[in-house]
Amino acid sequence: MRNEVKAAANQKIEKLFQHSTQYTQCNENMFFLILQLSEQLKKHKGKKLYGYLRKDVKNIVDSIVNELAKDKRIADFYAEWNNINRQKLSIYHDKPDPDIPLEDNKEFRSIKNAIIKAVAEIDSNNDFEISNSKVTNMVTLWVRLLGSMINDSYQKKQAKLNNQIDSKLKSKIEQKKRALGIKTDHTVKGVKNDDQNLSM
Repeated sequence: MRNEVKAAANQKIEKLFQHSTQYTQCNENMFFLILQLSEQLKKHKGKKLYGYLRKDVKNIVDSIVNELAKDKRIADFYAEWNNINRQKLSIYHDKPDPDIPLEDNKEFRSIKNAIIKAVAEIDSNNDFEISNSKVTNMVTLWVRLLGSMINDSYQKKQAKLNNQIDSKLKSKIEQKKRALGIKTDHTVKGVKNDDQNLSM
C-alpha cells in the first residue's frame, strides 16, 4: 500500500515538473517588482548577492519569490514538497512545524540570487527599457529553475524518508524477534564478534 501511495506521489511530481517547464505569463505586479529591483540594483554598491543587499531591497526579492509561489504549478509543487517534508519530520516529532512560506525557505534561497543576477544583467546590457517579453522570458526561466530545485529536493527527501521508514520498521521487527527469543541479524553479528574476540 505504501508503494502504491509513493508511486502515485511520484507520478504527480513528474507531471508537475513537466508543467513547470512550460511558458509562464508575467502579471502586472511581477513586472512592477522587477522594475523596482532593477532601479535598486543600479544604486547598489558592492556584491549583487542576496546576503549583501539592504533590507528594503531584500524585501523586493522576497516579494518576487512570493509572486512565483502564487503560480499554480509552483504552488502545487511546493505543496507536495511540504507534504513529504511533514512525513519526514513526523518520524522525529509528533507536531512538525507549520509550512514555511517559499520566500522564507532557506533550502531554495539560490532562486533569490538567480533573480538578482538576471535583473542585474539587464542593467549591464544598457537596456533603457525592460520589455514585457524580456520579463516574461525571465519569469518563465525562474519558474523552470524553481520547479527543478523543488523536484530535486523532493526526490532527496523521498529517498531519505524511505530509508528512515525502512530502518525504523527493521528495528521494530528486530525488537519483536528479540522479545520472542528469535535470533536477529543484530544478535547474530554480536555472536560473531564475540567468537572473534575469543579467538584472539
